[in-house]
Amino acid sequence: MKTFSLTVIIGLAVASVQGVDGYFPIKQRAEDAGIDAFEARVYSAALENMSEPKLPNLSKDPNAVVYRLLILPNYSNPMAVRVDKQGAIYRVSARRLDGRGGYETGELVESKEFELSAEDSKTLKELLRKLNFFQLMTDDGVVMDDGDAWILEGVSQGKYHLIERMNAYTYRTKQRRLTALHDLSKFLLDRCRLSPESIRQATHLH
Repeated sequence: MKTFSLTVIIGLAVASVQGVDGYFPIKQRAEDAGIDAFEARVYSAALENMSEPKLPNLSKDPNAVVYRLLILPNYSNPMAVRVDKQGAIYRVSARRLDGRGGYETGELVESKEFELSAEDSKTLKELLRKLNFFQLMTDDGVVMDDGDAWILEGVSQGKYHLIERMNAYTYRTKQRRLTALHDLSKFLLDRCRLSPESIRQATHLH
């Protein structure tokens, strides 16, 4: 996990009192699904500042199909891109904060809402199929200090799942079998309509 400043640790303590829990399942044992409590507080604080919904709650609806990519770069703006399937079309909700993922995440400064075209919706569906998301392990075992966190959540057929990958596109991407995740992420970021310069700084995607 990444190294955090004293400022963000204090902020997370306050955030936990204010009720940002419920965004992620917390694992109690190594073999459990979910993430540890500290990571959950970090990720949840950013999502709450974005006014994002808690996706585990959506698994109660068997018809819900929702995916969300959260990017927390240590030294650049946190951002999230969420897609909700509505019939054959996906609706996109994109958010960017003005802070830094490893420090104070900041306030919401950019928000986009729009529908993908029918062609892009078909492409997204195929990228999700290739990812085989619900079969992926939550954590691939790569732990890094001072790293960038990429978290992908999904809800489909009444199930919720998430994966987290540290430095997904700067450390052994092919060896870690992250090509399908790379392709999906690049597609979402190419179409999310957030500031291109902010995306470039935050993601290292080419």
